[in-house]
Amino acid sequence: MDKIGLFSKGKGYTKKDLIDDGVPILLYGELYTHYSEKILNTGLYSKLLLNSIFSTGNEVVLPDSGETSIDIARASWIASSGIILAGGLIIIKPNKYIFPGFLAYLLTYGKSHKLLASRAQGKSIVHIHVNDLKNLNILYPQKLKEQERIIALLEKINKCIALQQRKLNDLNSMKSALLQDVFPNTQGIKKIKLSTQEWNLQKISSIFKERNQRNKNGMLLSVSISKGVYPFLENDRKDNSSNDKSNYKEVKINDLAYNSMRMWQGAVGVSKYNGIVSPAYTVVTPKKEENPNFYYYYFKNKRMLFNFRQHSQGLTSDTWNLKFPLFEKILIQVPSDKEEEQRISSLFKQIDKSIELSKIQIKKLTSIKQFLLQNMFI
Repeated sequence: MDKIGLFSKGKGYTKKDLIDDGVPILLYGELYTHYSEKILNTGLYSKLLLNSIFSTGNEVVLPDSGETSIDIARASWIASSGIILAGGLIIIKPNKYIFPGFLAYLLTYGKSHKLLASRAQGKSIVHIHVNDLKNLNILYPQKLKEQERIIALLEKINKCIALQQRKLNDLNSMKSALLQDVFPNTQGIKKIKLSTQEWNLQKISSIFKERNQRNKNGMLLSVSISKGVYPFLENDRKDNSSNDKSNYKEVKINDLAYNSMRMWQGAVGVSKYNGIVSPAYTVVTPKKEENPNFYYYYFKNKRMLFNFRQHSQGLTSDTWNLKFPLFEKILIQVPSDKEEEQRISSLFKQIDKSIELSKIQIKKLTSIKQFLLQNMFI
């Protein structure tokens, strides 16, 4: 590999040299804390020191040290000029026969990745040297155009992933904002009204009762902040549940179940299943015909989560616990118009559907990228 270009090292600079506005800089640590195959900007700035080394837009860089060999066996293509290349960076300026973007991907995803990682030395901190790179044998297409086409394809996929991720972030932000604006504040005032009807102050006990039936048989369910109520079999965690499930609680479809010690964080969901949950959970069911999804979203509101925290027992966050006798005493504002509950529930269900579709799209695009990376580089 010593014939593919010029090898050098970055110079100077540490985190102490960073300032709010100055010259763009790349610190070696960024390559394994915020890794990216292509770098156009860093978001970090520094005052200018003497004898600094700047990018010209065709460099490939690797960190010369890190916590693991995998951390440092990853290369990035610096695609912009004028970026300070700090100490701790190994810099490669490829010759005209190899495209810098292709070299960065090849070193990170090709067979040379494992070879390079195997040459890293050290225990708590591992190091790689310029000579380790120079002595590395790599295979690449002779035609520069083929290299460029491969990277252009991967960059298009990266762009699609980034756009979908931005869409997902926007949807999550919109949902978070609407949760605060559609539901009333402590004075009963809402920023967004979906009906002219007033909301009435009620205790949760007037809407829900506790389902406290015990059953040792049935599908084991779990509750999380992000997934709500779901089958435990879909969980990656080891099943640490008791063999004796005679004290487990029944859950019916459309019940709300919540983690008594994590309700203040939003560990609640509406069950789509008949099953059983650990005694550590609380299960509630509507006293009369209600829209459980409306209350699910209501209970995800930040003001309600704060309310749940205030009503939880325990001295520290690790011991805060909200059992039903405390939960049922909490006052909430409830629409007098049941159709408003339906409209609010439908609004958030549609947003959740869009969020899920974005996640699926990101997963598909990421899988396509991984397939190409495994088959395009040798």
